[in-house]
Amino acid sequence: MSEVGKKEVLIEMEAIYKVSVAVTGAVKNSDDVWVASFGAGADIVLTATTNDGTVTWTCDKAGVVTTTTGGSLTLKADDATNVLPYGQVISVKASTARSLEHPVVKVLLLPTISALTLMDNHYAFNKNGTDWYALSMKPLVGDKATDFNCTFKATTAPDNAAAWSHLSWSATRTLLIVGSKAINLYTVDKYGNQASIGTMDNMRALRLHETRDVTTMVQLKSDRDGTGAVSKGINVVNPTTSAGAGALKLELQSFAFAGDDHFLVTKEKDPHLKNLYTDTWTKGAKAAPQGYAANGKMKLTAPGLKLLNAAGQDTTIYVQATPYFPLVTGAIAGKTVGVTFKVPNGTAKGATVALPDLDFAKFVPDQVMINNPLRIFWELSADNSTWAPLAVTETPVYVTAAKPVYTTEMVWDAAVEDADLNSAVLKSVCTYDSLLAISCQAVLDFAAGATAQAGVRDAVARAFSDSVNPNMRMQLLDREGTGVKTLLGYWLEHDDPNAPVPAQQVNDQIDLDEGGNVFTNEAGNVACGAWADLLITMWALHGIGNAHKIAVDTNTGLDPDAEVFLVKNWTYDASVAMSNTAATHEYPGEASPAQVVDGQNNAASPNWFNNHFIVYDATNNSYYDPSYGTTAADPKTWVTSSADGLLTDNLVDGEMAGYATKPGANIVPNDKVVTFRDLTDGTFLWQ
Repeated sequence: MSEVGKKEVLIEMEAIYKVSVAVTGAVKNSDDVWVASFGAGADIVLTATTNDGTVTWTCDKAGVVTTTTGGSLTLKADDATNVLPYGQVISVKASTARSLEHPVVKVLLLPTISALTLMDNHYAFNKNGTDWYALSMKPLVGDKATDFNCTFKATTAPDNAAAWSHLSWSATRTLLIVGSKAINLYTVDKYGNQASIGTMDNMRALRLHETRDVTTMVQLKSDRDGTGAVSKGINVVNPTTSAGAGALKLELQSFAFAGDDHFLVTKEKDPHLKNLYTDTWTKGAKAAPQGYAANGKMKLTAPGLKLLNAAGQDTTIYVQATPYFPLVTGAIAGKTVGVTFKVPNGTAKGATVALPDLDFAKFVPDQVMINNPLRIFWELSADNSTWAPLAVTETPVYVTAAKPVYTTEMVWDAAVEDADLNSAVLKSVCTYDSLLAISCQAVLDFAAGATAQAGVRDAVARAFSDSVNPNMRMQLLDREGTGVKTLLGYWLEHDDPNAPVPAQQVNDQIDLDEGGNVFTNEAGNVACGAWADLLITMWALHGIGNAHKIAVDTNTGLDPDAEVFLVKNWTYDASVAMSNTAATHEYPGEASPAQVVDGQNNAASPNWFNNHFIVYDATNNSYYDPSYGTTAADPKTWVTSSADGLLTDNLVDGEMAGYATKPGANIVPNDKVVTFRDLTDGTFLWQ
């Protein structure tokens, strides 16, 4: 056949075997894409017309939900699978066995936006049922910027990442402020924390310290005329300490923290360490730290409001408060409680009226936290409907795993010391600001704030062992703002006769020339007994009261001439035979100290002691040595890992080291070089 003949046949076949496709349920746009909206109703139906028998349909996107009936293909408009990420379309091809042209139809199923809402507990407040407001707050030093967001959430159908990728966000100011920053909306996760694009793309946050009144709008990227846009406005105002209730102007003056699970925090700057911080927030005064037990009851008592003008008539006022606890996960726990009060006619300007208590019941979250500060938002209304901001109060609040307990180890010698020391602290001597900070932070870091006793015990103990030298956790707070923080160390500069004496106890009234206590020792020099008490104290803060203080004494029963036990590491001259039952090496000369194991923030602590103090936990039967940050399963393990023998002294031989074997780096002491005495009842656990 000639080329001309072939061409004529080809033209004839094309005319006979073409396939055409009609589309219903969608509208074609300028990009030749058939567009429909997600939802129940008419599906997108592609109908093929051909005279070549059965039509075969193929789709370029895996997982798309379709059905075929004869020459028709149906794309379900209410199936979330058919909403693809922004920029993608569904391409469907129709063909027959002999068709030379296979029409490709491009289909786009768009998500829908039903609402734009402001999330509860993200520092946004409903003013009157429709309008919203937030308080413009500048972050404090150390605060995260994400702690100052109000968060918008777009509700889409379907509710998935593919749908969210179609969203276009914008924010415009309705009230321009000279010198203010440009408005930015930040991508956040479900907790309101700043996140990478795509993490939670149906949410955006507005920084409350970067703007004023704002209207936020969300629309589909393909919706060029904005007909599908949804918007929400929020009035961002400066915090105020006064707001109107009818004709009255009022100002928040004070309130007190209370509740069954509230406890007072001990002020550390007092010379005798007996004073407690006040439980009251007072306008213009520095807020004192407060304590609560996890999952506890919280109450704010006797809120006092000052009248800025006289009451010309009986006036009912409504006050509500919302505390916010930022959780470990990044979420925010908030609860609003309100009270009502009537100000009588004739109440003078300047008078303070006391409102009923605000009882939040079991509102404190069930986790260990440090809220510095805990923010409480106070609002005022004349009609219990339209609300205005009254004040934002800020108070440091610690949340412990359980209410602090009294431990007998913390009263050393009632005959000598003050038996009533800190008895006002609910029979607990351990609510010190710094120790709350150290122990709570350890539980946050090592147990994610969990309150289970075993996890809390291990996390607090780890605060003494994690990065032992230096261990920056062992640092006293600087609440007075002097800029000088005290790092606690173990027997600092012990070889210097002029060095400061170490503190022997946590909180007793010891003169400074005798070492003072942990909080008054200016050098932060702390002896082993106080280190043991610190661990016991920090456990007691979280309701763990089964720790026993253990006296580790040189065992003169093993050798009457024993003076001290040797702290690792020592070297013994290999030319002289060692003995597990005798002092064999002259000191100095045949035995000498090597590099001592690191003590707390001191790589050069003493090489020997005549006694030492550690802690026994009666729950897991383990021994903790907070001076060195170590843990042992039993006394023998502690001895073999901590000691290198005994040092003795007698008139014949002079000073001799021994009661150890295996010279070199693997010295093994006689495991009875020391005794363990439980100071709770005087019994010996090891001798």
